[in-house]
Amino acid sequence: MEEALNSPKKNSGCFKGCLVVLFVMAVLVAGGIWLVLDPNSPLNKTSAIECVCEWARLNPLPVPNSAVHVETKGSMFTREFIVTFHGDKKSILQWLNASPGTQNAYRDIHSLKYERMSISPGGGAQFAEITISEEGTKVVIRAYWS
Repeated sequence: MEEALNSPKKNSGCFKGCLVVLFVMAVLVAGGIWLVLDPNSPLNKTSAIECVCEWARLNPLPVPNSAVHVETKGSMFTREFIVTFHGDKKSILQWLNASPGTQNAYRDIHSLKYERMSISPGGGAQFAEITISEEGTKVVIRAYWS
């Protein structure tokens, strides 16, 4: 009877269970870190998009957040967001025409390859610009403060 209690099979089952619990905990911690640190996590992406729209004085983007790529640069003393998305030309043009930041923007057309709009920033930002592809379907917004 005592031999059955100390058998390797019982101990290995407990060990495997502990490994599974540790693995699940590691996955949950990694997921939490991703939600907090990755600029394209749902939490950070929404916040960054709202911030860029405020800094560049833009209306809400004409595409869903899931179709937007966000790149974050800087440190705790500086912050830059680069927001990129693709959409149909008509929706993008309507969005640009309706946004207050683009009304008095300086427009610079580079050999018809792209159009860059320098925007007077808002919300405490020092810089904001929009670049639109020649086809009018790709938009890159840069905004930062320091």
